Parts: sequence; structure tokens; C-alpha cells
Amino acid sequence: MTQPVNVLQAAEFVIPDEAELLWRQIPLAFIHNGQVGSDAFRPTPKDDGKLSTRRASKISAEDAYWDHVGRLGLQSEGTMPLSVGDLKELGIRAIDDSALPGSPAAHAYGDFRNLSKNRAKDVARRLKPMALRRGFAFRRT
Repeated sequence: MTQPVNVLQAAEFVIPDEAELLWRQIPLAFIHNGQVGSDAFRPTPKDDGKLSTRRASKISAEDAYWDHVGRLGLQSEGTMPLSVGDLKELGIRAIDDSALPGSPAAHAYGDFRNLSKNRAKDVARRLKPMALRRGFAFRRT
């Protein structure tokens, strides 16, 4: 029997502070003609509806970047902030899953699991200007 997609695991919880920032890594593949695309703010098919972030209250933007590219061996051009409130405004829960085995330090995700593909694209399109207003918190030089 499969669990409904909105059910959290025992070690997960909704982040309550709407002002808290979440660090999103921006791979080069999501930068088009020098501009960050909205695809940077939606999960890819391999992400199972979870937009991967790190909690700014637990890790710096720079440390999140270096952990992402160094320890995890993934690609990023830099770290952009979204807030828990940005996600909530668009009907997305911010979930801390850092206590799960294998989760990176301070990991959290935006919960897109119950969204259709078109709704996920719309949410990403609306998240993009929210992140761009704040700009990169850390950028690879």
C-alpha cells in the first residue's frame, strides 16, 4: 500500500518560520543566456517532487555551496535564497528532512509532490522573481 504523497516521514517536519531562508543551488544547466531560468525552482523528474534546499538557519550559503559541489560532487554556479514564506504563498510546504539517514546537513525541500506538471511549472515561474529579487547569496567565482 502506497502512502499519500503529502504524508511526512517520522523524521520530517514542516518548517514553521516563514521568514527563514532556504538555499537553492543553481546548476549551469538552469542558466540560459546568462539568466537564471524558472526551471531552477522546480524539481527535476529524479527529485520525486522535492525541491532540494538547505536551511539558512543551520548552514551558510557558502558552506551549502561547497558541500553541494565538494562532498556531494554535484554542479552549481551559486546559491540563491527563497523563503519559507515564498513557498507557503504558493501553496508549497517547506519540509526539514535533515534527520533522515543519508540526508545532507541542514537539508530541506519544497514539497511539490501533489502538483501537476503544469502547476509545478507555474509555481517555479512565480518563485523565480522572488529569488532574483534577493540575488545570489554566494556565487562561484
